[in-house]
Amino acid sequence: MTIFRIRWSRANTMQDKIIPIILAADDNYARPLAVLAHSILLNLRPGYFADIKVLETRISEEHKKEIETEVAKFQNGQVQFINMSEKISGFELPPNPAQAAETYWTSEAYYRLFIEDIVHDHDKTIYLDTDMVVDGDISELYETDISGYLLGACRSSWLQWCVSTGHLSNGFSYRDYISNVLKLCDPMSYFSSGMMLLNIKEIKEFELKRKSLELLSKIYATVRFPDQCILNVVCDGRVKVLPFRWNFMSVGEDRREFLDEGWLRQWRPDSRRYYQSGEGDPRIIHYVTSKKPWKFPHCSLGRIWWRYARKCDFYNDIPHPHPPPHPHPCALTFALCASLIASAASCVKIIIAALAPVM
Repeated sequence: MTIFRIRWSRANTMQDKIIPIILAADDNYARPLAVLAHSILLNLRPGYFADIKVLETRISEEHKKEIETEVAKFQNGQVQFINMSEKISGFELPPNPAQAAETYWTSEAYYRLFIEDIVHDHDKTIYLDTDMVVDGDISELYETDISGYLLGACRSSWLQWCVSTGHLSNGFSYRDYISNVLKLCDPMSYFSSGMMLLNIKEIKEFELKRKSLELLSKIYATVRFPDQCILNVVCDGRVKVLPFRWNFMSVGEDRREFLDEGWLRQWRPDSRRYYQSGEGDPRIIHYVTSKKPWKFPHCSLGRIWWRYARKCDFYNDIPHPHPPPHPHPCALTFALCASLIASAASCVKIIIAALAPVM
């Protein structure tokens, strides 16, 4: 029997609208998950209640308590840990493909394929990767109409650029890969599975899990991003494109590098507009590269992740270099005044010393 462990921060007695949210992590991503949960609940507007389900098999008791502590600070959510051992017992994780994009794929990456077995009492659910932070009210995302679609998701900005320009990544053409291997109807429609608004009724009737796992067993050796590519193929033509602000992907160590290299200018106009539409108002920031903010504090938009990490009880225990504190504007003013006063005092002393013999 699947093991459930529930921590209620408040019984939902006020009949707030429940938003089921699915997260998945191992112990290495437990603290980023806690930061993510904190950011979700801090920004959730009144009238909504976040039912956070964590799919896991390898989160330590210590880190579960840290996650529970962050959720318990709020009155608008709960966290539930679901051990996936039984769910995946018949699923043999294929070996990591040699051509996977410099990433090792753990079993947690595939838990999103099992969501239809987890959510039963709701029409929709939100799935989020744990290398994200929410900087806006997620209820707006949840209220998006996805009737007639399997799911709603955002396009992958980096893959869009590769397809637009024909860019070769270490000699590999993603344009050819998406067109000839994945064979998507529109190569520019490739979406990121890091944030998905799932239509539970539709994916159950469609049998998304079964079709995804069957396809995975057949083409695993040829895919670059196993779970994401599989979902793109299976759901092709049945995905609603959502505004980029709901999965705004940080790029590289410094976003200015991305802009200075003229990448945006090389995109198709519609893709460029799509990226820029999210840049001015990102609600969910996705740290998609290896430059994660908890390891590289000065990475693109890393300051937003640290803004929420500072609010967590374990902030001082994060073993990586903390970003420099952002001084309060008043502190800067006081420091400037103090400097001016000290300079003035020095000038007065010099003048007095110079006049002393005369006097």
